[in-house]
Amino acid sequence: MRTFTCVVTEALSLTSATTWIFAADDGRARELAVRELANITSPAMAEVYENGKFLFVEYAAGERPTPRRLGFLGNHPVRRPADAGT
Repeated sequence: MRTFTCVVTEALSLTSATTWIFAADDGRARELAVRELANITSPAMAEVYENGKFLFVEYAAGERPTPRRLGFLGNHPVRRPADAGT
């Protein structure tokens, strides 16, 4: 069993939720990340990491929201002055 970190960010929220996924492989981790997004109706994304290394991203409802709408550039949060030290 492997441990993955799943960071879910919704477009309407300023915070992210972090959960851990325990899965046998990347494919099962992807399925569980999609399940994390299943009840989210607004644009959202789930980034999945293993040992701090980015693996993949999944989007709510199968639609890729624009990075500007989520406040993201690529797969990394845009740093604002308020969170510049974190």
